Amino acid sequence: MKIISDTSMLVICSDGTTWGLNPGTPTELPTDLAVQTALTKGARVYKGEIDDVEEAVFEEVVIAEPEPESGPDAELVTALERLIDEGDPNNFKTNGAPKAAVVNALLGRSVSATERDEAWEAVLNS
Repeated sequence: MKIISDTSMLVICSDGTTWGLNPGTPTELPTDLAVQTALTKGARVYKGEIDDVEEAVFEEVVIAEPEPESGPDAELVTALERLIDEGDPNNFKTNGAPKAAVVNALLGRSVSATERDEAWEAVLNS
């Protein structure tokens, strides 16, 4: 994709590649990473031919924000940490995981096995 900038620009990508942009000169960047890096630094996508930078046709590109990663329920994680701190062996199954009934009672609501397992993994790996 061709990119153009109004100023001199050095595009350094996280993969170690480096590209130089001269003011008003369309430059072909070979990777999406290079294009995205240049756009975040103020360059624009170039579309068309120019004799003068003022006559260039530019296309606006919107870079989507990454979706925030959803993690386990914070209240559930806190409850599981509390169970560990209390250390009552009756609250845990023989494999060491918390008993569903204990977790449900502690939170006052029903927690799915998937949700409980995800939160338990988060607690163990924190």
